Amino acid sequence: MQERRNVFRKAAHSLVIMKIYIRESVKLVFHVFLSLKSGLRYFTRGMKYDKYCIKVNYYTRKKYVHFDATKSSEEYQDKVYKGIQTFFKENNLSSVLDIGCGSGFKLMKYFSEYETTGLELPPALDELKVNYPQRNWSESNFNNPPQKYYDLVMSIDVIEHLLEPDVLMEFISKLNFKYIALGTPDRSKLPVFSKFGPPWNKHHIREWSRQEFVNYAGKYFNVILSEVVNGHEHFIVAEKINSPAYKVKCDLNMTELSFNY
Repeated sequence: MQERRNVFRKAAHSLVIMKIYIRESVKLVFHVFLSLKSGLRYFTRGMKYDKYCIKVNYYTRKKYVHFDATKSSEEYQDKVYKGIQTFFKENNLSSVLDIGCGSGFKLMKYFSEYETTGLELPPALDELKVNYPQRNWSESNFNNPPQKYYDLVMSIDVIEHLLEPDVLMEFISKLNFKYIALGTPDRSKLPVFSKFGPPWNKHHIREWSRQEFVNYAGKYFNVILSEVVNGHEHFIVAEKINSPAYKVKCDLNMTELSFNY
């Protein structure tokens, strides 16, 4: 009887493994198909860019899938936060606003000695208030921007989750700050089947290459720094532009990266 049970357990385990293998194989075939289709569109239409400065032969995800930010800790964006902290110290800054701060782990790791404010949504917001009660936490509401001044505003690995990233950029533009730091994966450093979309990560709507994101951020801010760390994690630092008339189109020639900082 025990031997028969072991046989059934092994068979059930094999079926589970086979199901996972088939599912991942189908996903891979689907991405390869889209990559080939996108490549054909590139050669037939030429290189053009959408309003987010991403080449038009890129496929975006059409449906939002919620990501549980309360689980984020050490493994993701750590070097991004470290790089931003380096800029923060070099410029003698003292206050920071983190939009979409997740668990708050890395904000506290690198900026606990400074004045910090984090914006999040429930239930992550509730956990932040319990875990770090001495800190400032507020609900993220794009229709109600904070009025306080911050030396640095940052939003790391948030924008790729949004169906309409312009909403975030317009929200940030209304804030009172000196510098803005934005982080998002560099699509050009990801596996080849990610280059034409949709993103392999089901929580991401779209992903930018480094140059595409610099161009997109440049529609709203004066980009002074662009770095890629940990292989594919890209972040930019930019200055706020006070003129409300300032807004440029995506650079269709995709000019080379050039910064004064």
